[in-house]
Amino acid sequence: MPEFRTIMVAIDFSAAAMAALRTAADLGARLDAVLIVVHVEQVHAASVSDASAADADGAGAVASDGLERACERFARENIGTGVRFETAVCQGDAAFEIVRAAGEAKADLLVIGSHGRTGLRHLIMGSVAEEVVRRAPLPVLVIKPA
Repeated sequence: MPEFRTIMVAIDFSAAAMAALRTAADLGARLDAVLIVVHVEQVHAASVSDASAADADGAGAVASDGLERACERFARENIGTGVRFETAVCQGDAAFEIVRAAGEAKADLLVIGSHGRTGLRHLIMGSVAEEVVRRAPLPVLVIKPA
């Protein structure tokens, strides 16, 4: 069995993310692993205006700072005591950034929640979890909320 020393957990502040984080925290406690809790702020080309790059970067830094605090709070509320964790926030395509961050962190396991969408909703909205499973070069544990 592989050793899972670094476990990355992708969150979007949903019930599915909460279930994934709690599962990862349980694994982290049992395996004495560190958790890296990552949130990706999706950036859409249509949302970027012709404002100066400095203004856009400044607004992004403020938004990221708020997301960093929200990510930290969400992790603290759902992990419990005795599990080491750190948080990270990045911007871009969610699946791509999650896989990239896992590689940079040299994660041994990636845990992600699934919203369980099917049919038309799945077709329109896609599935970040499904895309991560396809792209990731490491084991991925997909958690569905109860």
